[in-house]
Amino acid sequence: MAHTLNVGFQIMSAFGGAVQKEVKKILNIPDPMAISYAVRLGYPTARPEYVRVCRDCKSFTYRNEYGKTYQQT
Repeated sequence: MAHTLNVGFQIMSAFGGAVQKEVKKILNIPDPMAISYAVRLGYPTARPEYVRVCRDCKSFTYRNEYGKTYQQT
């Protein structure tokens, strides 16, 4: 969806040390909790010539349990 709206979308999965500490402080996240990943959205200053990863959502999304895909009736 982000791509169709010309919005840059990046999943950030590497949070640790000082970065995680600062983000938790900004978002008021309690100490026992950790950030698993975050999503960065924005309008890019330059557009790549191609989309680096463009997979059909059905290839990596499941409903209610791993491996069980959503089937519309």
